[in-house]
Amino acid sequence: MIIIPYILLLVLVAAFQVLIHPMTTFFGIGFNLPMLLVLLVAWRQNELRILWFAFFVAVVANAPTPLTMGWQVLVMALIAVGASHARARLNADSPAAQLAILFAGILLHNICTLLIERADNLPYQLWRTALTGAVYTLAVVAVIFYVRDTLTGRHRRGATV
Repeated sequence: MIIIPYILLLVLVAAFQVLIHPMTTFFGIGFNLPMLLVLLVAWRQNELRILWFAFFVAVVANAPTPLTMGWQVLVMALIAVGASHARARLNADSPAAQLAILFAGILLHNICTLLIERADNLPYQLWRTALTGAVYTLAVVAVIFYVRDTLTGRHRRGATV
């Protein structure tokens, strides 16, 4: 029973990559749902579950590009474990701190993806796709968190992710 939510998240990642990601990407700026889900799982789980989940998400998300799959698995796992340790060490339970850690993790993943794919004109691509993609993902997440907290009344009590 413990594994069912993770399988559902993997199905969500696969469906997102195939069906929704092309519709939510504009001018090369895309929503990074796989890394976002890995970071959200890293927020609550132990290291072993984080590593396994990051492994499977990277495999599912990068199935169309098997040549870079190993690097993506490594990057996702390292960022997820780093975010988990950052949350534990910084005691970052405020929504602003959580969004900052999510932003840093997604930005780092976008930068590493550009390096792995050997993007041409890297400084321009860092500005055009990595930073703007992280801001786009964070903006959508902030709106979702705000709506969730407003509907559940958690914003009055100092809610966490």
